[in-house]
Amino acid sequence: MSKRNNIISNIIENLKLIDGEVSSFDNSYTYTQSVFNNVYRGFKFFDSINDFPSIYVLGGVEQRIYNSANLVEGIMPINIRFFHKSDNTRNEVNDLLEDIEHVIYNIPDNPDQGIEDIIIESMSTDEGLFQNEDGGGYGLGELTLIVRYVL
Repeated sequence: MSKRNNIISNIIENLKLIDGEVSSFDNSYTYTQSVFNNVYRGFKFFDSINDFPSIYVLGGVEQRIYNSANLVEGIMPINIRFFHKSDNTRNEVNDLLEDIEHVIYNIPDNPDQGIEDIIIESMSTDEGLFQNEDGGGYGLGELTLIVRYVL
């Protein structure tokens, strides 16, 4: 399997740790959400999602940098899109965004993957776009990561 695929798989496995319990990365942080292993590679259309919350991870186009001394680096954007359904959608989506951010900032070093940096380039939510009058309904959010790694 390529480093690109290994990095995406590693991110997916770490996101599955969001379980509503104390974080295994930092015992001072408690997850506010539980994703029940609903973390997948690729994207789905909103109307085909049945399990909430759900997280979808998709790697973008890899760029390569050829440095001296035969050092080759890859830079790859990774999009993480998540969907939620609840009685208090706006708060639940923001809580899940914080849980995902916690995981991304605490992914352990893995020398086999050669990850040098993971940067959260952008974070956004729908800000209640799919909410009904009482605050319930559907919500979605998205993070874009930039991962730099040695090939």
